[in-house]
Amino acid sequence: MQKITPVILLIILASCGGDLSQRQRESIKKSIDDGQIRRMTPAQLTESGFQLGRRVSGIFKDDSNLANRNAVDSLASTAGIRVKILRPGSGSIGETIAEAYAAAPDAAELTDNLQKIGTDTLLYTKPVSYERPDGSQVFSHALGVYLPVRWVVRQSPD
Repeated sequence: MQKITPVILLIILASCGGDLSQRQRESIKKSIDDGQIRRMTPAQLTESGFQLGRRVSGIFKDDSNLANRNAVDSLASTAGIRVKILRPGSGSIGETIAEAYAAAPDAAELTDNLQKIGTDTLLYTKPVSYERPDGSQVFSHALGVYLPVRWVVRQSPD
């Protein structure tokens, strides 16, 4: 149905008998391009997921930005991205990853992670730690960014 929609739109606009403006032509071309099937290898998907996860988590590197519901809701409505603070607990995949971060002996060596959840979502996690007075790092929580695979594919360069 999604592949047919741009074609039907093009036929309807062309049958009106009027000329298309440049803006209309660009809009039609974009809708056709969005409907194209793009192939990505798992390595390309992983690399794109890491890049986009890092970009989104950079927006929320300060926890006060997570309190800004407008920024979180804007990402959710435009791209389907969910951003959550993950702490050890309930047993979901995000909390399980947070437990693994918490169990690490040295929080300074923790790195970001990307997991595939089901067939349509990637979970990018980034550990957040704080420094103790003695200079050691302690895990605080993980920032979880749920990325729709479809969005990751669309954002990746051709």
